[in-house]
Amino acid sequence: MEACLEEVCGMEPNALLNQAQRIVEGQEVGEARITDQIRIARLLSQVEQPQRAKQTLAMAQQETRLYYAANTKAARTLRAQLLLQISLAYNAIEAPAASKQLLVESRSLLQDPMGPEPFPFQERAAQVELGLGAGGNSFTDTTVRADFSVDLYKQWPRQDLYLDGLFALDYDSSRSVVNGRPIGIATFIYRHHLSPKWNLFYDQLLAVNSAGFAVSDDDEDLSAVSNSLAGAGLNLWRGDHPGSFLDLQLGIGPRYEYDYIDFQRRKDKLGASLGLILVGREIPIGGSKLAILFGGGSYLADWNDVSVLLDTTLDVLISRRWSWSNSFVLRYQSDKVVEQNPNFNAIFSSRFTFKLTP
Repeated sequence: MEACLEEVCGMEPNALLNQAQRIVEGQEVGEARITDQIRIARLLSQVEQPQRAKQTLAMAQQETRLYYAANTKAARTLRAQLLLQISLAYNAIEAPAASKQLLVESRSLLQDPMGPEPFPFQERAAQVELGLGAGGNSFTDTTVRADFSVDLYKQWPRQDLYLDGLFALDYDSSRSVVNGRPIGIATFIYRHHLSPKWNLFYDQLLAVNSAGFAVSDDDEDLSAVSNSLAGAGLNLWRGDHPGSFLDLQLGIGPRYEYDYIDFQRRKDKLGASLGLILVGREIPIGGSKLAILFGGGSYLADWNDVSVLLDTTLDVLISRRWSWSNSFVLRYQSDKVVEQNPNFNAIFSSRFTFKLTP
């Protein structure tokens, strides 16, 4: 393309650059696309279109900060390199102020020590991880479990949201009514940051037939728990970006519990509840990552109905796509739905997960 501007190639330069920009806009956002935008900006300056050149560099600058906003060494180095290239391009089109600003920023990224991202935070592209897991055994009876997991995180300067869900189909040949049953548990967290330490939050917990909440695992049983909380949160620890955190939350909201056991409805309760929660995500433990949800709550109209939950998951990275997840769930509930159901329910599970996204 550069040679075509210097020699006769049978195509008018502006038309060639317009076509090149359309091709670049169709590329996946990343280093290659940003580099191509910088090259096109330089060529636009050569055909005396400085305004379009500046607009193209501004877009490249925005994408660099957005898609390489992590505070890791690799992301900071790549961000510094791309900003340096944009700085040199600004200098080539005689925009010294913008060039100098980016040059200073590029140098600081390589010199500043690693640490928590300053507030207000930088906007980050949504991070989505999808996983598949399966397991089973067979002797006199056959049990098989297949599951699908999703982990979503999105960050803005003053808000972020997090979704963690596990959905499974559990098959057991020994069941007399329905051999297979669906299982699901999901946690959704939205935070509006007032400062680096304080935030307003909304939490949503939903569990259906989850072993940590179900009173039994017979095929005729059905359990559902939904708990919404809104309130204030205090950040106790933060890693190199806001999505790696440990927060203490105090909130109030509706709680619903349903239990259907032995073809009879044993519990169907809805009411306002108060909850104190300790929640964390991507807490580094050596080369592994820990997620934790620990807290307790009670119905405001019935202080005798208290529930406490500890849910921890340690993800051990095996490769870029494979991980070994170990989960421990401990639940205490003061209100017994059936007499034979214990107040304490402890479950440990281990699974290998293949991530569908990098």
